[in-house]
Amino acid sequence: MSFSNPTVQNPCTKFYEYKGDTGVFQYYDKEEKKNIPLSTPCYFIVLDELSTIKGFSDRLNCGIYSNEVHSLNNETLTVRSFKGGMKIVGKYADIKDAIKGEGGKFTKSIYALRVDDSGESELINFQLSGAAFQAWMDFTFKQQLHVVCITGEKKEGKKGKVTYSIPVFARYNLKESLVPVAVKMDKVLQDYFQKRKEQAYEKEEAATIAPVNDDIPDQDDDAYDSTKTDGDLPF
Repeated sequence: MSFSNPTVQNPCTKFYEYKGDTGVFQYYDKEEKKNIPLSTPCYFIVLDELSTIKGFSDRLNCGIYSNEVHSLNNETLTVRSFKGGMKIVGKYADIKDAIKGEGGKFTKSIYALRVDDSGESELINFQLSGAAFQAWMDFTFKQQLHVVCITGEKKEGKKGKVTYSIPVFARYNLKESLVPVAVKMDKVLQDYFQKRKEQAYEKEEAATIAPVNDDIPDQDDDAYDSTKTDGDLPF
C-alpha cells in the first residue's frame, strides 16, 4: 500500500472466539496480553455475515487462515499458514478436503453491533466454528427485526469420549431507536469491506481468480414463525 493509501484497518474493537471446552466466548487483549471472557447476557444486532477458514496445522505447527468472503458461490477462498509454506486456492468444494487435512475449519464471521442498557454500542466480531457454528446455523432470526442474545447458558454435546459445550442464542424485538445506530455503523463496515477488497485486488491482481461453490446450506427463512421471540429487550 502507498503512503496516501495505507492498509485499511478493521473497525471492530474485539474479536471473539468460542471455546467449546470451557463454554465461553473470549477475545485476546493485546495490552493486557491475556484472553478476556465475554460477559453475558450479550445483546447485539447482526450487521453482516461472512465466511472464512480458521485452524491450526500440525504439519507446520502454526495457525492457518483465509480471506473473508460474502459469497462462496462468487468469491475465491485463499488459505494460508502464518509461517508460510502453505497456500490453498480454489473452489471450496474442491479444496475443502485439503483444508481439513491441514487442520482448517469452516468458520462463520459475524460482524455485529453490541448494545446494552447504557446506550453505548461497539462494533464486534464473532468467529464461529465447530459446535458454535452449528448452534448458529440451528438458530433462527430475522436481521431487520431481532436483536440476538448470547445468554450464557450452555448445552452439552458429546463426540466419542469428548464432552463439549454448545452456546445458546436467543432473539428479542429490535427497538426502533436502535435502527439508525445500526445503519450508521453498517455503512462504516461496508466501506471497510469495499476498501479491503480493492486493496486485496491491487495486491494480488496478477493471481488467477476462480469462483467458489457454496455447499453450506442457507437458513430457511420460512421454517419458523418470525413473530415469536423472547420478548422485548430487558433495557
